[in-house]
Amino acid sequence: MDVLVVGAGPAGMAASAALARAGLDVGCLAPSHPSPWPNNYGLWEDEIAGLGLADCYDRRWDNPVAYTSKTHAHHLDRVYLRLDNQKLRARLTEWCDAHGVRWLEGFAASTRVNKRGITVLDRHGQEYTAALLIDATGHRPKFVEREQGGANASQAAYGFVGDFDGDPIGGDDLVLMDFREDFLDAGPRRSPEATFLYAMNLGDGRYFVEETSLVHRPAMTFDVLEERLAQRLRARGVPVVGVEDVERCLIPMNSPMPLLDQQVVGFGAAASMVHPATGYQMARMLRTAPELAGVIAEQLGKLGADPKDAAQSAWRTIWPEDQVRARKLWMFGLECLLRLEPAQTRRFFEVFFSLPGEYWKGYMSGTLAPAEIARVMWSLFRVAPMSLRMSLTKTAMGREGWEMIRALAG
Repeated sequence: MDVLVVGAGPAGMAASAALARAGLDVGCLAPSHPSPWPNNYGLWEDEIAGLGLADCYDRRWDNPVAYTSKTHAHHLDRVYLRLDNQKLRARLTEWCDAHGVRWLEGFAASTRVNKRGITVLDRHGQEYTAALLIDATGHRPKFVEREQGGANASQAAYGFVGDFDGDPIGGDDLVLMDFREDFLDAGPRRSPEATFLYAMNLGDGRYFVEETSLVHRPAMTFDVLEERLAQRLRARGVPVVGVEDVERCLIPMNSPMPLLDQQVVGFGAAASMVHPATGYQMARMLRTAPELAGVIAEQLGKLGADPKDAAQSAWRTIWPEDQVRARKLWMFGLECLLRLEPAQTRRFFEVFFSLPGEYWKGYMSGTLAPAEIARVMWSLFRVAPMSLRMSLTKTAMGREGWEMIRALAG
């Protein structure tokens, strides 16, 4: 076959569908088909425009809100979607089936490189040979090699879909971030780290509520997040009638970059595509899949095609030079967030969501060029209160600040 995709989560399925639609012979190897997709995925509607996926959602909100304090509510002029995993999987499966993707079941165990490309062996010794291997096995990739160092900062969240006897989110439909902390108990149970509520009104008395630690080193525990969510809901006086779909989500935020000269190609979280300052990656992954497939099809279609050249072109598509430089700036932003006190974190987002819409939208979506990211950072710094400026300046004086300067210098 031309390409073997290992993994059948959203990234593996999106890659398989795009590659097959580009005319390639594709196999998708996973322990089972369909594979479980346990997480809830949200994204901005404009991020997936033109991909043929515009109807793959179960809820749409045109009035998201972010609370940075008791007195500051930011109404965000951008449409937010909750993806419907079943619809998205069905659409990708439809495209895969229509273009002949082979559904292969097994646990990928090892690889060996040969003249024809790469051979993958499963646990039972079954061999699968392809010109190109795409590893879409998640945050801890099976075959992708990364730069030295490990992810030590993580986003953690605990939440659930539940039926409530009343409205637990105060009449809002979509709460992107609620940093208000008046619900917390005073005393030793009160954790110093900032968390926020991420919540959705799903209709008919059903809500998705999730307590989130944006980033912490090490990750905040699920026990702390569960207790905080319970405190928050008790303070609002709205009883939970029933709980379904409990979610415990842990996202490495600063996974090392993949080695861009290797023959195995990563995709999705396996390629460290998670936005280091927000934790989002679904939209970028979905946008990149068709472009990636086109580049691979072009390379493998050449007379005497060399799989190594195809792999290098694929990596340059996922991580072009500007995107690598942008990531260094986001990593600086991540380090700034890690060093903020809870009150400073709330002030940071108060200023962030007060910036012009094109600034915060582009920063959150990861679509800005390095110079534009720097402009957003400078704009925030200029209007930030002095205490926040001082904290940001301290971070800028460290190693991350030098990396930021190098990224801007190219």
